[in-house]
Amino acid sequence: MGEGQELHGVRVLGVTVEGASVHVDLYGSDDNLCGYVSFVFEQVEERRSRLEALRTWARLGTSLTFVSTGDTVTLLDGATGAGDDWVSRQGSP
Repeated sequence: MGEGQELHGVRVLGVTVEGASVHVDLYGSDDNLCGYVSFVFEQVEERRSRLEALRTWARLGTSLTFVSTGDTVTLLDGATGAGDDWVSRQGSP
């Protein structure tokens, strides 16, 4: 996955947690994406909120948009139109 990418139709296969680190397995899109991204959420409440979104997306097979810009990765659920339906990471995995 290179810089400045936007992929539609990405889905969450699974989510694992170890401390503040959240590992998200991804698949899908027209480019047949298969990979993962790791997030770190130091604050417990933010981690709970983002985990709930990620696990819901995995359970429902929600089609997401994967956006990579520089060292920032964001997963968006554009179908809901809700501002909280995103998960983002900056920096190295």
